Amino acid sequence: MSRLAYAFGLSEAGPEPGRGFAGLGVSDWLALEEGYGRPVSSDPVFAVYLAQQMLTDWVALPSEREARSLPEQRRARALRGMLGALQSQEGRAAASE
Repeated sequence: MSRLAYAFGLSEAGPEPGRGFAGLGVSDWLALEEGYGRPVSSDPVFAVYLAQQMLTDWVALPSEREARSLPEQRRARALRGMLGALQSQEGRAAASE
């Protein structure tokens, strides 16, 4: 799923209106969930796997920004945007409990 963000992009400023779980487009989530036949964006197991994939992708990036290729720079921006969206969503979820 994290690779969807690389293809469809997230703004560096964070998630935009119309963005769903992890900052990805609501319509993208609806299409994915229709294909899976269940609401994966609210599944905690799915969230763990998404976080694991994000961590794996982050660790694979060169630590020095100057050493990153253009696609790696885009991936780093997307990962930061997704992480920010997840943190924001988690904060809202915790506040509502």
